Amino acid sequence: MDSTMVSSIRNNFNNLPSSIEENVKIHVVIETLDMLGYSKVMLDFEHPIYHNKGRVDIAINIHDKNWLYVEVKRGDYDLTDDDIIQLANYINTKGIEWGILTNGKNYILFNNNIEIEKSDSLALFNKIVFSIDVFNDKDIEYLKYFSREAIFE
Repeated sequence: MDSTMVSSIRNNFNNLPSSIEENVKIHVVIETLDMLGYSKVMLDFEHPIYHNKGRVDIAINIHDKNWLYVEVKRGDYDLTDDDIIQLANYINTKGIEWGILTNGKNYILFNNNIEIEKSDSLALFNKIVFSIDVFNDKDIEYLKYFSREAIFE
């Protein structure tokens, strides 16, 4: 991830008209996904999860049955354990391997195929591959692992 892309992500976040979820999705997340190799034409919005009782904010069909689910929250919202559980439920329901949870500033990459001990109460959180803050210079090098190339190619 070069410094121009990082600056663009940070500027998009800092220049949001407001921090509501739709603004974060449109002005920050879609642009970030595009920079990470997920073409905008691949994005399916408000994708139904099961019997129209739940919709993931962005579903990306990579090829065949390989999908990436992206759940977006408000920009001024701190991501919580409940949000991780929500994303996990979405990807479990459809048998999806990869998911991203974000508020435009923080990005959590989740892999559903990581083996865990059922008895571990924190087992779900062991499926988190990376958790980064795009405003933290030490974290930004890990953003490349969220890319289409790193995950699917």
